[in-house]
Amino acid sequence: MVAFSYRQTVYAYPHGGGSYNVSRQNLGQMAGLVAAAALLIDYVMTVAVSIAAGSFAVTSALVAAGVNITAITTTLPPFLNLNVILSLVFIGLITLGNCAVSVNQGTFSRFPPIFSSLALGQC
Repeated sequence: MVAFSYRQTVYAYPHGGGSYNVSRQNLGQMAGLVAAAALLIDYVMTVAVSIAAGSFAVTSALVAAGVNITAITTTLPPFLNLNVILSLVFIGLITLGNCAVSVNQGTFSRFPPIFSSLALGQC
């Protein structure tokens, strides 16, 4: 059923549609905005959960390897721990990777991602 639905959408919007365009044109602007907001929340939550899981996996691997995590965390301020620092480092690496890909794209298509990253303070 899902594949059939996607197939119909691809035929109706051969040049690309996206959830916002399809919802807005078929159900109105409010439905399009709801679809866009849902996708934005989904993307943010996907990154947050993936980064948190990755940082916890790294700290678990360090503990399993015999690294003394408590010695590292006692030197940090009370509002930081190793998982927070690793998460920030991972997000920074992903951002740098996205900026590097944006620079290697064509001249016209590279500016919107770079400007949005700069506006968010990520480049």
